[in-house]
Amino acid sequence: MMLSVLHFIPDSDDPYALTARYLQAVPSGSYLAISHASSDINPGQQTAATRSYNTHSATSITLRSSAEVARFFNGLDLIPPGLTPLGQWSPGAPQASPANLPTYTAVARKPLPSGSAGCPMSAGVVPLLSPAC
Repeated sequence: MMLSVLHFIPDSDDPYALTARYLQAVPSGSYLAISHASSDINPGQQTAATRSYNTHSATSITLRSSAEVARFFNGLDLIPPGLTPLGQWSPGAPQASPANLPTYTAVARKPLPSGSAGCPMSAGVVPLLSPAC
C-alpha cells in the first residue's frame, strides 16, 4: 500500500522506477493500492495549497495528473472502478461522493504468469480483494 506516499517523491527521484522495483519484489497476484494528491482536481486550489505547504515544509509535495498517477499501474490489472477521486472508489461501480476530494485512488493486481491458473498462495498469505481466492 502506497497511500499518501508517492506525492512526497519528486520526479527527480523517479517514483515510477521506485514503484516498479517494489513490484518486482512481490509475487504475482499481489496488489498495489495508491492514493496520490492530484494536479487536475480543483487545480487552482490544489496549486495554491501545495505552494503554501512546500514553502513551509522540509518535504515537498509533487502533484500529479490522472494520467501521471495511472502510470504507476502500467502492466498491472486495475480493479474496478479503476482510478477515481478519493471518496468515489469502492469495489465495483464508482460511488457518488459529496465532493471530489483532490486525490486519486486505485487498486491493481500484479498479473499471474502466462499459463498459470488460480491464485498463488505463497507462505500462507491470502491475496486481498480477490473473490476467486
